[in-house]
Amino acid sequence: MATDLSNVLNPVKKFIDYLGERPGISERNRNILYILSFLTVFIQPVVSLIVPESTARRLTWMVITYAFSLCIALIFGQVISIRRWLIYLAPFFTVPVLVGTVYTYVFYTSDAYRVASGILVPGRSVPYTAVYTTNGRVLESQVYRRSLPTGPDQFIRLKFQLLCTGVEENCNAGWIIGNIRSTLDPNSVQELVFEIRGAQGGEVIGVALKDRGETFSEDRIFDIGKYVSGGSGITTDWESARIPLALFPHVNLAKLDVISFFVDARYYPYPIIDFDIANVRFE
Repeated sequence: MATDLSNVLNPVKKFIDYLGERPGISERNRNILYILSFLTVFIQPVVSLIVPESTARRLTWMVITYAFSLCIALIFGQVISIRRWLIYLAPFFTVPVLVGTVYTYVFYTSDAYRVASGILVPGRSVPYTAVYTTNGRVLESQVYRRSLPTGPDQFIRLKFQLLCTGVEENCNAGWIIGNIRSTLDPNSVQELVFEIRGAQGGEVIGVALKDRGETFSEDRIFDIGKYVSGGSGITTDWESARIPLALFPHVNLAKLDVISFFVDARYYPYPIIDFDIANVRFE
Protein backbone atom coordinates (compact mmCIF):
# COMPACT_ATOMS: atom_id res chain seq x y z
CA MET A 1 0.00 0.00 0.00
CA ALA A 2 1.42 3.37 -1.05
CA THR A 3 2.19 5.88 1.67
CA ASP A 4 0.41 9.23 1.44
CA LEU A 5 3.26 11.74 1.78
CA SER A 6 0.81 14.52 2.55
CA ASN A 7 0.18 12.91 5.94
CA VAL A 8 3.88 13.15 6.63
CA LEU A 9 4.39 16.69 5.29
CA ASN A 10 1.24 18.32 6.70
CA PRO A 11 2.57 18.62 10.28
CA VAL A 12 5.80 20.12 8.92
CA LYS A 13 3.83 22.57 6.74
CA LYS A 14 1.67 23.63 9.67
CA PHE A 15 4.71 24.18 11.86
CA ILE A 16 6.43 26.29 9.20
CA ASP A 17 3.23 28.25 8.55
CA TYR A 18 2.99 28.98 12.26
CA LEU A 19 6.58 30.22 12.42
CA GLY A 20 6.19 32.30 9.26
CA GLU A 21 3.18 34.15 10.69
CA ARG A 22 4.82 35.04 14.01
CA PRO A 23 4.82 38.83 14.61
CA GLY A 24 7.79 40.94 15.62
CA ILE A 25 10.20 40.01 12.84
CA SER A 26 10.08 42.00 9.61
CA GLU A 27 10.19 40.24 6.29
CA ARG A 28 13.51 41.94 5.52
CA ASN A 29 15.12 40.63 8.71
CA ARG A 30 13.74 37.18 8.07
CA ASN A 31 15.33 37.23 4.63
CA ILE A 32 18.68 38.29 6.03
CA LEU A 33 18.65 35.66 8.76
CA TYR A 34 17.57 32.96 6.36
CA ILE A 35 20.36 33.78 3.92
CA LEU A 36 22.93 33.85 6.74
CA SER A 37 21.80 30.51 8.09
CA PHE A 38 21.73 29.02 4.58
CA LEU A 39 25.31 30.17 3.91
CA THR A 40 26.44 28.97 7.31
CA VAL A 41 25.17 25.47 6.65
CA PHE A 42 26.95 25.09 3.33
CA ILE A 43 30.10 27.20 3.82
CA GLN A 44 31.07 26.63 7.45
CA PRO A 45 31.74 22.87 7.04
CA VAL A 46 34.12 23.67 4.18
CA VAL A 47 35.89 26.24 6.34
CA SER A 48 36.09 23.84 9.27
CA LEU A 49 37.73 21.22 7.05
CA ILE A 50 40.45 23.69 6.10
CA VAL A 51 41.18 24.62 9.71
CA PRO A 52 44.26 22.65 10.90
CA GLU A 53 42.58 20.87 13.77
CA SER A 54 42.08 17.25 14.56
CA THR A 55 39.57 15.24 12.56
CA ALA A 56 37.43 14.73 15.63
CA ARG A 57 37.19 18.46 16.29
CA ARG A 58 36.31 19.22 12.66
CA LEU A 59 33.59 16.59 12.64
CA THR A 60 32.19 17.87 15.91
CA TRP A 61 32.15 21.44 14.63
CA MET A 62 30.42 20.34 11.43
CA VAL A 63 27.65 18.62 13.37
CA ILE A 64 27.18 21.60 15.68
CA THR A 65 27.14 24.00 12.72
CA TYR A 66 24.55 21.98 10.83
CA ALA A 67 22.29 21.67 13.84
CA PHE A 68 22.59 25.33 14.90
CA SER A 69 22.04 26.64 11.36
CA LEU A 70 19.02 24.42 10.90
CA CYS A 71 17.47 25.84 14.07
CA ILE A 72 18.11 29.40 12.89
CA ALA A 73 16.63 28.67 9.47
CA LEU A 74 13.48 27.11 10.92
CA ILE A 75 12.86 29.70 13.64
CA PHE A 76 13.96 33.00 12.08
CA GLY A 77 14.43 32.47 8.40
CA GLN A 78 10.88 31.88 7.31
CA VAL A 79 9.96 33.81 4.19
CA ILE A 80 6.48 33.23 2.83
CA SER A 81 7.61 33.01 -0.77
CA ILE A 82 10.04 30.18 -0.03
CA ARG A 83 8.37 28.36 2.84
CA ARG A 84 7.51 25.46 0.58
CA TRP A 85 11.15 25.17 -0.46
CA LEU A 86 12.14 24.49 3.12
CA ILE A 87 9.91 21.44 3.20
CA TYR A 88 11.72 19.90 0.26
CA LEU A 89 15.13 21.15 1.40
CA ALA A 90 14.67 19.64 4.85
CA PRO A 91 16.35 16.33 3.90
CA PHE A 92 19.43 18.23 2.72
CA PHE A 93 19.71 19.73 6.22
CA THR A 94 18.67 16.68 8.22
CA VAL A 95 20.66 13.96 6.44
CA PRO A 96 24.09 15.62 6.89
CA VAL A 97 23.32 16.19 10.57
CA LEU A 98 22.39 12.56 11.10
CA VAL A 99 25.29 11.20 9.04
CA GLY A 100 27.75 13.57 10.72
CA THR A 101 26.49 12.61 14.17
CA VAL A 102 26.78 8.88 13.48
CA TYR A 103 30.20 9.29 11.86
CA THR A 104 31.48 11.35 14.78
CA TYR A 105 30.18 8.84 17.31
CA VAL A 106 31.80 5.94 15.44
CA PHE A 107 35.09 7.85 15.18
CA TYR A 108 35.11 8.80 18.85
CA THR A 109 34.68 5.17 19.86
CA SER A 110 37.22 3.82 17.36
CA ASP A 111 40.86 2.90 17.91
CA ALA A 112 41.85 5.58 15.38
CA TYR A 113 40.46 8.33 17.61
CA ARG A 114 41.94 6.79 20.72
CA VAL A 115 45.40 6.61 19.16
CA ALA A 116 45.09 10.16 17.77
CA SER A 117 44.19 11.37 21.26
CA GLY A 118 47.16 9.74 22.92
CA ILE A 119 45.15 6.81 24.26
CA LEU A 120 47.16 3.62 23.96
CA VAL A 121 45.59 0.63 22.28
CA PRO A 122 47.39 -2.73 22.44
CA GLY A 123 48.89 -3.56 19.05
CA ARG A 124 48.42 -0.02 17.69
CA SER A 125 51.15 2.56 17.14
CA VAL A 126 51.32 5.51 19.54
CA PRO A 127 51.26 9.09 18.20
CA TYR A 128 54.16 11.43 17.56
CA THR A 129 54.48 14.31 20.03
CA ALA A 130 57.72 16.22 20.73
CA VAL A 131 61.52 16.22 21.02
CA TYR A 132 63.87 17.78 23.57
CA THR A 133 67.58 18.43 24.13
CA THR A 134 69.83 19.31 27.05
CA ASN A 135 73.12 20.81 25.85
CA GLY A 136 72.27 19.69 22.36
CA ARG A 137 70.50 20.57 19.15
CA VAL A 138 67.68 18.94 17.16
CA LEU A 139 68.88 18.61 13.57
CA GLU A 140 65.85 16.71 12.31
CA SER A 141 62.54 15.54 13.67
CA GLN A 142 60.27 14.54 10.83
CA VAL A 143 57.64 11.91 10.08
CA TYR A 144 58.14 10.17 6.72
CA ARG A 145 56.03 7.78 4.70
CA ARG A 146 57.55 4.65 3.22
CA SER A 147 59.30 5.19 -0.11
CA LEU A 148 60.72 1.67 -0.51
CA PRO A 149 58.89 -1.64 -1.13
CA THR A 150 59.80 -2.82 2.38
CA GLY A 151 59.78 -1.25 5.81
CA PRO A 152 57.14 0.49 7.96
CA ASP A 153 54.39 2.52 6.29
CA GLN A 154 55.58 5.60 8.17
CA PHE A 155 58.35 6.39 10.63
CA ILE A 156 59.92 9.29 12.49
CA ARG A 157 63.48 10.32 11.66
CA LEU A 158 65.43 11.78 14.58
CA LYS A 159 68.81 13.45 14.31
CA PHE A 160 70.48 15.09 17.29
CA GLN A 161 73.74 16.87 17.92
CA LEU A 162 75.14 16.63 21.46
CA LEU A 163 77.24 19.65 22.43
CA CYS A 164 79.24 18.26 25.33
CA THR A 165 82.80 19.16 26.20
CA GLY A 166 83.14 16.41 28.78
CA VAL A 167 81.40 13.20 29.78
CA GLU A 168 80.57 14.65 33.19
CA GLU A 169 78.12 17.12 31.64
CA ASN A 170 74.40 16.54 31.48
CA CYS A 171 74.11 16.17 27.72
CA ASN A 172 71.20 14.30 26.19
CA ALA A 173 68.31 14.50 23.74
CA GLY A 174 65.25 12.49 22.93
CA TRP A 175 61.78 11.95 21.55
CA ILE A 176 58.92 12.21 24.01
CA ILE A 177 55.55 10.57 23.54
CA GLY A 178 53.79 12.44 26.31
CA ASN A 179 50.42 13.18 27.89
CA ILE A 180 49.33 9.61 27.31
CA ARG A 181 45.90 8.75 28.63
CA SER A 182 46.63 5.09 29.02
CA THR A 183 43.87 2.52 29.09
CA LEU A 184 46.30 -0.39 29.06
CA ASP A 185 45.53 -3.40 31.18
CA PRO A 186 48.93 -4.39 32.62
CA ASN A 187 47.85 -7.99 32.47
CA SER A 188 47.11 -7.86 28.73
CA VAL A 189 50.53 -6.68 27.48
CA GLN A 190 54.03 -8.01 28.06
CA GLU A 191 56.34 -6.06 25.75
CA LEU A 192 57.13 -2.61 24.34
CA VAL A 193 57.58 -3.25 20.62
CA PHE A 194 58.89 -1.04 17.82
CA GLU A 195 61.00 -1.03 14.65
CA ILE A 196 64.30 0.85 14.56
CA ARG A 197 67.30 1.49 12.31
CA GLY A 198 70.37 3.69 12.57
CA ALA A 199 72.15 5.84 10.02
CA GLN A 200 75.55 4.29 10.83
CA GLY A 201 74.72 1.25 12.90
CA GLY A 202 75.83 0.70 16.47
CA GLU A 203 73.86 3.65 17.88
CA VAL A 204 73.23 3.50 21.62
CA ILE A 205 69.67 4.60 22.37
CA GLY A 206 67.71 4.30 25.59
CA VAL A 207 64.03 4.20 26.46
CA ALA A 208 62.20 5.38 29.56
CA LEU A 209 58.65 4.95 30.81
CA LYS A 210 57.01 7.22 33.38
CA ASP A 211 53.58 7.04 34.94
CA ARG A 212 51.37 9.84 36.25
CA GLY A 213 50.87 8.35 39.67
CA GLU A 214 51.34 10.26 42.90
CA THR A 215 55.03 9.29 43.02
CA PHE A 216 55.65 9.74 39.25
CA SER A 217 57.65 6.53 39.00
CA GLU A 218 60.12 6.22 36.12
CA ASP A 219 62.24 3.35 34.83
CA ARG A 220 64.74 3.46 31.99
CA ILE A 221 67.00 1.25 29.89
CA PHE A 222 70.13 2.88 28.49
CA ASP A 223 70.78 0.56 25.54
CA ILE A 224 67.91 -0.98 23.61
CA GLY A 225 70.30 -2.60 21.11
CA LYS A 226 70.43 -5.83 23.08
CA TYR A 227 66.67 -6.23 22.62
CA VAL A 228 66.80 -5.87 18.84
CA SER A 229 66.16 -9.05 16.84
CA GLY A 230 69.12 -11.38 17.18
CA GLY A 231 70.68 -9.23 19.91
CA SER A 232 73.12 -7.76 17.40
CA GLY A 233 72.37 -4.15 18.25
CA ILE A 234 71.01 -1.39 16.04
CA THR A 235 71.94 -1.70 12.36
CA THR A 236 71.25 0.28 9.19
CA ASP A 237 68.37 -2.10 8.36
CA TRP A 238 64.94 -2.08 9.93
CA GLU A 239 64.94 -4.42 12.90
CA SER A 240 62.22 -5.22 15.41
CA ALA A 241 62.90 -4.58 19.08
CA ARG A 242 60.90 -6.20 21.87
CA ILE A 243 61.54 -4.97 25.40
CA PRO A 244 59.91 -6.90 28.28
CA LEU A 245 57.77 -4.64 30.44
CA ALA A 246 59.10 -6.52 33.45
CA LEU A 247 62.19 -4.31 33.05
CA PHE A 248 60.06 -1.33 34.15
CA PRO A 249 58.88 -2.65 37.53
CA HIS A 250 58.14 0.71 39.15
CA VAL A 251 55.90 2.08 36.40
CA ASN A 252 52.16 1.70 36.68
CA LEU A 253 51.16 0.91 33.09
CA ALA A 254 47.52 1.66 33.83
CA LYS A 255 48.62 5.27 34.47
CA LEU A 256 51.36 5.49 31.85
CA ASP A 257 52.09 9.12 30.97
CA VAL A 258 55.36 9.27 28.99
CA ILE A 259 57.41 7.08 26.67
CA SER A 260 60.79 8.57 25.84
CA PHE A 261 63.49 7.40 23.45
CA PHE A 262 66.71 9.19 24.37
CA VAL A 263 70.44 9.44 23.69
CA ASP A 264 73.00 10.26 26.36
CA ALA A 265 76.58 11.41 25.74
CA ARG A 266 77.81 9.17 28.56
CA TYR A 267 76.85 6.09 26.56
CA TYR A 268 77.28 7.34 22.98
CA PRO A 269 80.41 9.51 22.65
CA TYR A 270 79.85 10.75 19.11
CA PRO A 271 78.34 14.25 18.63
CA ILE A 272 75.84 13.30 15.92
CA ILE A 273 73.28 10.52 16.23
CA ASP A 274 70.74 9.78 13.52
CA PHE A 275 68.09 7.05 13.70
CA ASP A 276 64.54 6.12 12.66
CA ILE A 277 61.75 4.63 14.78
CA ALA A 278 58.38 3.25 13.72
CA ASN A 279 55.29 1.48 15.05
CA VAL A 280 55.84 2.00 18.78
CA ARG A 281 53.23 -0.17 20.49
CA PHE A 282 52.49 -2.55 23.34
CA GLU A 283 51.83 -6.24 22.79
